[in-house]
Amino acid sequence: MKDRSLVAQAPALALLFLIGCSGGPEEKKTLTQLVNENTIILSQLASFRSEEQRQGMNRFRKLGKEQGTEVVAYFLSDKEVNDERVQVLLAVLLAEWKDPRGISYLVDRLSSRDSGVVRFAVDGLKLYGELPQIVEPLGEKLKSSERVTRKAAAEVLSFMRGPGAVKQLGSRLKDETDVEIRAACILGIIEAERSEARLELLISALTDPELEIRSLAWNALSREKNIPKVYKPADDLAARAQAVATLRQWAKTRK
Repeated sequence: MKDRSLVAQAPALALLFLIGCSGGPEEKKTLTQLVNENTIILSQLASFRSEEQRQGMNRFRKLGKEQGTEVVAYFLSDKEVNDERVQVLLAVLLAEWKDPRGISYLVDRLSSRDSGVVRFAVDGLKLYGELPQIVEPLGEKLKSSERVTRKAAAEVLSFMRGPGAVKQLGSRLKDETDVEIRAACILGIIEAERSEARLELLISALTDPELEIRSLAWNALSREKNIPKVYKPADDLAARAQAVATLRQWAKTRK
């Protein structure tokens, strides 16, 4: 009987032995350890080869959001990490994780002379959506003396389509001399949520000196319910001015 009892207890005793011999839960690595282990990845981000860059970003992604954001933010704040390509890709990673610490770096890189860096910055900012801490700085970038910077800012704001973005695009539309940037502004306004501000900006765009811009604005406006069809983008200046005055009056009466 005694022997049978021991036999019956054997599996349980073996399990206790294994538990006693096994180590405890894996110790969580410190930020210093993670930084030291992943510093080598920075050389991949600095590469001019897109495949190398992708591999480096994927290695950071594998850290997961909790650890990845802290490691990436550390490198981004390190003054010794001063390569623009590295900085912008680190900031894009933060944008993927919706970590706001990447915003200022991405906005600043819209002024880069490296077109690849600007492209990464534009794509990274789009990941955040419309946030006040992005919209206002982008409005400032819209006033830049550099065409590339204004164009990049207009693209991001046009993607957002919210009221804050529409306000910034409308402001720029009045003063912008570059037709391509004005087109980006008007397209962003057209795709935005319907509002009185949007309607007013579209009517104002009917006075634009460029036929293409006027046509885009009128194409959007003509879909409004009960709008008087008095405007033709190719009409002469006097006829267009009279039509715009009629449309402004219509806009007031529909409120």
